[in-house]
Formats: sequence, C-alpha cells, structure tokens
Amino acid sequence: MKKQFLLFCFSLIFFALHAQDKAKISMNNDAVISINNGAVLTIDNDSDEAISLLGSGGKIISESEINKISWKIGSNIGTYHVPFANSQGSKLPLILEITSSGSSNGSILFSTYKGPDWNNSEYTPSEVIHMTDYETGLVNNSEKVVDRFWIINASSYSEKPNINMSIKYLDDDIQIDNNINEENLQAQRYNPDLNKWGDMLPIGEINLATKTVNNIDVSAYNFHSVWTLVDKSSPLPIELSSFDVECFGSAKIVNWQTLSEINNEKFIIERSSNGIDFQMVAQIAGAGNSNSPIAYSWIDEENINNVYYRITQIDFDGKSETFAPLYVNCSDEKSDDFDFWATYTNEGDVMVNIKAPYDENANISIYDGIGKIIFQSDYKILEGNNRFILPFSNIATSIYYINCRTNSGFNKSEKLFVNKITF
Repeated sequence: MKKQFLLFCFSLIFFALHAQDKAKISMNNDAVISINNGAVLTIDNDSDEAISLLGSGGKIISESEINKISWKIGSNIGTYHVPFANSQGSKLPLILEITSSGSSNGSILFSTYKGPDWNNSEYTPSEVIHMTDYETGLVNNSEKVVDRFWIINASSYSEKPNINMSIKYLDDDIQIDNNINEENLQAQRYNPDLNKWGDMLPIGEINLATKTVNNIDVSAYNFHSVWTLVDKSSPLPIELSSFDVECFGSAKIVNWQTLSEINNEKFIIERSSNGIDFQMVAQIAGAGNSNSPIAYSWIDEENINNVYYRITQIDFDGKSETFAPLYVNCSDEKSDDFDFWATYTNEGDVMVNIKAPYDENANISIYDGIGKIIFQSDYKILEGNNRFILPFSNIATSIYYINCRTNSGFNKSEKLFVNKITF
C-alpha cells in the first residue's frame, strides 16, 4: 500500500510542477491507486487528459460505492478514461464521452464494486430498493444481472450533460448461479425518482472479445447514477405510467403515458357500457422501442355517458397486456367551469383544447425545463369547446410545461411530454 501511494504522489507532483495551471495524474507501469474507507480522489482539472495513462497504464481500485473519484468536468466536453481495476488488479476501464456539455458547476463522481454472489438484491447501492424483473415486477431478477454496479453521478449540475459510455466487465462478475447469455448484455440504470429500472430499457452494444458494452448513449434526462449490465432478454421492470379519461364537453379524452417501450406495435382502445362487455373503438400505433416518456391520447366524440374504457398493449410478436378499465360519467361535469388540456401529437404538433363557459381571451405559453418561454400567443376563445393546433415540428424531445391563462383569472399549467417517434 505504501508503494502504491508513493507512486501516485510522485506522478501527481511531477505534473503539477510542469503544468503551470492545473495538475495532472500520470500512471505508468501498472501503477496503482487504491481508494479505501470512503476516501475521495478529487481531480480539479476539467481536461480529459487530467488522468494520463502511459506505457502499460495504471489501475484505480474503488470496489465500494463510497470509494470515489470526483472529476470536476463542469461544462467541458471530451472523452474521459477512468482506469478502474478490481481488488486482484484486473483492469475494467470505464470510458465516458461528454457529447453535449452540462452546466459549469458540476463534477462527475465515479465508483464501482463487485458483490459476493449472484444475488444483487443483497448488496444494491444505497438508492436502489429492488432488483425485480420486467415481466411481472415481482421476481428478483438478479440472476440475469452481472454481479457488479457502477455509480456515475453527475453531481451539482444544474443541467446535466449528454454522455456516451463504454463499460468493461470481468469474467468473475458473472458467477456460477447467474443465468446470463453474454451476447445479450446491455447497460441499464436505476431511476431513484420513480424507484424503477424499467423507465429506461437496456442500451448499448456488446463486444464479447473485449467483454465491453459500448455505445451506451444517455441523454441528460436519463442520466442517473446507478448502472449495471443486464441480459436484455430479461430486463428490469417497466409499466404503463399513467392512464386517465377526461371529459371535454360531450367528448371523452383517453390519455395514457409510457415511460419506455420495447417491441410495442400498438394499443387497442375498447369501450363498454357495463364494464364487462367491451368493443374495440380505436387502434393507436406504438413507438416500437423507446427510452423516453411518450404521451398518447384519443378523443371519443360519441355523446355517451356512464362508460368504461380500457387499453390493451400488443407487441409485434403478438404478446399483449390489458390494463384495468376506467369509468367516466361526463354528465357529472359542471357546465360553468373552464377546462384546459394539451398533448403533443405524432404529427409533430401541440394540440390545445379549451372548454369555456363564455367568450374569453386566453394566453397560451410553453416553457422548457428551466422555465424559459419558447412559445407565447393570445387566442380568442368562444363559449363551448375550442381546439388549437400549434405547429412544433422543430421542438426537441423533452418535458415541457404549457400554461393557459384567461382575462377572467383561469390559470392552469400541465406537463407536456414531447417525444419524436420515427415509424
């Protein structure tokens, strides 16, 4: 341990003396830095050459969630090499490319560790509460997951960067009780805001020769901390995130949202007057595969009250799942209330619906995720139902906020989920 520490100090001091602005770490001849007892190796240099590997390179041993490298990358872009190794000295480098810069005040924290056996649920990182499967959301899926976690935390960023990663694993990261086809390995991350793995499905391309998953392309929206590698034939769980029916005059608006989709051909919408006998009333194309939230809607113009709706999702291979029905009675709606609702359509437009009890003037505004107004316009609305189409084909995939405000004091904002779908 003393020798390893001395090798590290010599390299660090040498480069601090010769680089007048910022220090660098140079590692050669398999030099080792071992991080222990919750220590943090801080690199206060945003250059992707702040860790320099010469000759046979070097090794940084973390092997615990709390043994970290803190690299103050800020708004810089580049390809950052983190020369991780396990406790036995076997190398498992992580490569992170910043493809679109984040805010200037952030650092990225790196750590990795291997568990003692196949059952990841017994040694998950601190923010992970389950390892359940995609099909049921109930079964421990650890046998389909490599026995190692990577923590890549975009810390103190007001706006996270977009990244592309390569993650290497080792033979002993797959143990005897795992049931993994290595050809199927991809990367998947955990969303602590939703306590889900499956709001983003596995991504990346496996290289069996190097035991590396490459091209892990991650947007700022999907950049969360905890990552692992999973057999994509059994990804960690996903579900329909919302399903509701709204009244709009005599019409009913059926809304639903997915957080991610895999092999999704279409949705079937069915209607029933008794909640038992259903008839198909619409088919809506699915996105196929997606790792971003997608909001769907369908408007039932039939003037029918006391009605049930249900949705069935159908895969390209014929598998299907039917969700519990919802009941709605639009005759209970008050006629003297304003109502407002908007969605992004597959045609690339924002569809705005306003129900008004009298003629009125309204202002429609759309904001991006940091509160910047990207659209604003005034409209004359008439008593009854009003619909406006806002052309937004050039809007980027993201979550926005749309606000409707009238002269009489009605003021309502809603999230607007935008995802560009290519069929």
